[in-house]
Amino acid sequence: MRTSCAFLIAAFAFQVSCATGGLRTDEPEERPVFKFEKGTLADFRQSEAVCITAYGFDTDNRKLAKIIEDELARAKSTFAISCADLPNRITVDYQTARSVVTHSPKLGPPYGFGHASREAIGGGWVVEVVWWDFRSGTTEEIAARFGRALALFLDSIAKLPSGYESARDWDDAARILAR
Repeated sequence: MRTSCAFLIAAFAFQVSCATGGLRTDEPEERPVFKFEKGTLADFRQSEAVCITAYGFDTDNRKLAKIIEDELARAKSTFAISCADLPNRITVDYQTARSVVTHSPKLGPPYGFGHASREAIGGGWVVEVVWWDFRSGTTEEIAARFGRALALFLDSIAKLPSGYESARDWDDAARILAR
């Protein structure tokens, strides 16, 4: 039985990882992981806008969304940031929380979770990916890492070579993107 693949993207060269059947990078600083729950990268291709919603456990929601938007702007993303009811819009939900330690009344360190999807006409999702970050840092630092990871992910959608649509599984996709 084949496990789902984690899609690892970074600003540096892609390297095929036979172990995961996906793509990975060995860059230590940025290790954004987007795991496909449904669909493929090509299913995001028709999208031109991104709607970002953020929920902060201990930080203002709008502040977190602004951090993510600033990272997209810094990366010069070609996607418009808009929550208008546009067809093929990518919906991004980001949230932070704090881990719970069972033997302590204090809350543990913060972590981040992101979900990006494109809705199908009539409801449901055509494609969805999730992202987790349990590395250390403040809530704001984790949101900035998500923003950078999202920028790289969106950039990979914009630069997706033709021919990817023919990929039937992650091994095919990895070969096409590693060219």
